[in-house]
Amino acid sequence: MKTTQNNSLSEALATELPDEQIALAIRDALTATQTTRSGTIEPDHKTRLQAATLALAYKHGRPVERQEVLTANITASDESIMDRIKNSPAAIAALRRFLGDLPE
Repeated sequence: MKTTQNNSLSEALATELPDEQIALAIRDALTATQTTRSGTIEPDHKTRLQAATLALAYKHGRPVERQEVLTANITASDESIMDRIKNSPAAIAALRRFLGDLPE
């Protein structure tokens, strides 16, 4: 059922928003400006950066996000490893995912 919904959404977007229109919107966002309180027109750097990031993602793909990989053989008597795990947000998050929701 999801495939049918995804296909119908893709088809609707393809007909309502052709690729050329999307490209023009991104191009316009790359030259976005904003009017300040004093009435001067300045480049809208936040919008331009978001548009540039989006254009690069479409053209070259998103960069690989770095992830911390934690592997350890742990014995209950090894205090130094247990201290390292207690102070590692990645290890705590991995244990929570493994064990399910735990109270904080």
